[in-house]
Amino acid sequence: MTATKWKVFVEGKADRRFVSTLLTALGVATVEVESIGGGVSHLRAGTVRNLLQRSRRDGCKIATVLDADEDVDARQAELDRINDEYDLAIERSFWLPNDVDSGCLETLLEEVAVEEHHRVFNCLDQYVECLDAFDRGYEGPTRKGRIYAYCEAVGAEKGEEQRDYTNDKHWDLSASSLQPLRAFLDELT
Repeated sequence: MTATKWKVFVEGKADRRFVSTLLTALGVATVEVESIGGGVSHLRAGTVRNLLQRSRRDGCKIATVLDADEDVDARQAELDRINDEYDLAIERSFWLPNDVDSGCLETLLEEVAVEEHHRVFNCLDQYVECLDAFDRGYEGPTRKGRIYAYCEAVGAEKGEEQRDYTNDKHWDLSASSLQPLRAFLDELT
């Protein structure tokens, strides 16, 4: 059995499902996706380090697709430190949502939601504004909560591992906001 040319490590189940769907849509069969169960700092965990090192020994090239969170440059610097400290041999990295801006998978998912359903997010914004008007410290939905609310509203699968990103009634995999990630994944072939 020959080793996968590239192995892409992502944060969680939703990330794995989404990136795997994009790879399939691109016709890329030589890239495998693995979840590390957390963000950049989780790469320090012994089990994750062992998984990356074992993948490397098996002949795989290593890439990551992780959330940029609040600061892409800070995340890249942290990844570089961890990569050097533990000799993880990560060759390529991509920061969600677009390798430039702060955000996460859910930021990108909002952007690839079918245009006619963007009103769901407008309603959620109004809900947050209403909560803020009470000055009681109420919290609106998190980014992940916004995606769950979207899925509920449009009848999409709510479970991260069951979500069908190829369902063009809910998701637009041809959205221009996906171009940076599509290009990154396509270069791994």
